[in-house]
Amino acid sequence: MKDLVCVELRKAFGSKMFAASIIIGSALSVATSFINYFTIYHASYMAAALYETKWFDPSILTCFRYWLVADFNRMTTYLFFMLVPLLAVLPYAWSYMMERSSGYAMQIASRAPRSGYLLAKGAATFASGAAAVAVPVVLGLIVIACLVPARVPDVTSEFYFGIDEASFWSELFYNEPILYSVCYIVLIAGFSGVWAVLVMLTGCAVRDVVALTVLPYLVLIGVRFACENVFYDIVQTALTPFDFLRPVSGVARSNPWVVAGFFALCIAISVGFALMERKRDLL
Repeated sequence: MKDLVCVELRKAFGSKMFAASIIIGSALSVATSFINYFTIYHASYMAAALYETKWFDPSILTCFRYWLVADFNRMTTYLFFMLVPLLAVLPYAWSYMMERSSGYAMQIASRAPRSGYLLAKGAATFASGAAAVAVPVVLGLIVIACLVPARVPDVTSEFYFGIDEASFWSELFYNEPILYSVCYIVLIAGFSGVWAVLVMLTGCAVRDVVALTVLPYLVLIGVRFACENVFYDIVQTALTPFDFLRPVSGVARSNPWVVAGFFALCIAISVGFALMERKRDLL
């Protein structure tokens, strides 16, 4: 079992698609950091000129406001979070379907327990999906932290941060911003890993790699469109990861129970597919 997990991890993290996800995500994340830095650089000169006549809160110019997760102004931020479900599945979620179609899965099943193979495949898919999204997020935070001071945000300037008492972990943001950032990185990585495993196990029912990658994503797009344009007056909370992975999305507020329910639903569907696949003939 241990050897099988190691083999799958090497395949997942050594794939070209994993590298592609890292490059695309990092480009968007770092772009957000640099765009915000140059904006802050200009704003700081304006603030210095007005300092003698107007009060200016220096905590506004903090890296914890201008990294990818807390940003709500840049198109690169919007694109990153719209691509998160795809970046998570590109590295390795397609592998089980491909190996099952080629007969490789049947060869492995004849040498190792079927459940062990699925667990190893799931572990590698989860790890690579989580890393493919979390690494760019962390990289963006490191870049902006090298350019902008890590001041603790002041709650009196809540207007500039867009994070109020109803937001996820808002108390942490205004008291322990590093811990707040870690919590969001874990949330994003956790979603990415769980979503990648769900898509991987959907390969039990889908036989086309493009459909396997795109169809679940289109379902999320459809749900977001319906919530934003059809049921906006009814649904007052973010139902998709495009929005609940960010403290300020501009569409709807995140609800911890909805996020927990989304995770539970993904895990339940994945377990159902896994149980079905254990009993299914690989031929």
